[in-house]
Amino acid sequence: MNKETKTKSSTGNTYKELFTVGFIVPDIMNPFYASLTNELELLCHTFGMQLQIGYSRDNIEKEEEIIDNFLKSGVNALIISSSAKEELPYPFEVPIVYIDRQLDDHKHHFVSTSHSEGALTLLRELSRGYEGDIAFVGACKELDSSIQRLDAFKEILKQGKKDFREDITYHGLAHSTETGKAAYHFFKDALVENIDLPDEDEEIEAFKLKEKLRFFFTSYPLLEGFVTEMQKYGDSFVQFPLASFDCPHSFELFPYPLICLRQDIEKIATEILVSLKSKNDSNTHYVMPKLLVK
Repeated sequence: MNKETKTKSSTGNTYKELFTVGFIVPDIMNPFYASLTNELELLCHTFGMQLQIGYSRDNIEKEEEIIDNFLKSGVNALIISSSAKEELPYPFEVPIVYIDRQLDDHKHHFVSTSHSEGALTLLRELSRGYEGDIAFVGACKELDSSIQRLDAFKEILKQGKKDFREDITYHGLAHSTETGKAAYHFFKDALVENIDLPDEDEEIEAFKLKEKLRFFFTSYPLLEGFVTEMQKYGDSFVQFPLASFDCPHSFELFPYPLICLRQDIEKIATEILVSLKSKNDSNTHYVMPKLLVK
């Protein structure tokens, strides 16, 4: 049962109720969501709030089940990174903030990185000083965030007077390492020559691409799975730059040339909690990530 309390934040704001907030995460292995979960837990503790976490695994049926359970348990607010493609069929009676992925209803608060501007920034850096076309590796292409990143990719190609190539574009079903591994095999089968698949007792032989490429990943788990699978077959990609969103803090230790965007997790988490307490019907807040080049 919720109880009355008073907690002052560092800015002097007073919270009169102990909120229990339900947070629905699609993929806890994604560095963005893992870091955001940690930051929200710290802020909720500071503000005298409780955070409950549910993992949807990018499954809309699982997401709806979690929402039902949260509402039945009496949560006071919801934070959702939704796997839905349209407005969720719920008569929400609690404050709700969508994060990262915006639905079409525009009835609720939304906090996110600017996917379009972030992708344009990342792709412009990837386009500088390197040869070859840019290969695209993405997932969940119906989601708002994926659409914006793909549109930015096409805009960069248009600015560079290059054609969009389906043969170096891969869309998986989920932002996961398994999807990244599948993407690796897609490119290996389509664009690699002189393949010698290794037996367990034989020395692994590297392969060679038919052309020079740069690789753009819409999330770090895709990159991680791609590279993990790539390392089984040699280091042929080492001379080609890789670029991704949501790189972890240990990205400096990554064994390949890497350009990444890192989210401002503390600011995003703060904007989420501010939006939960807002008396306005809806607000949209975009937080720009930081460009890092290894």
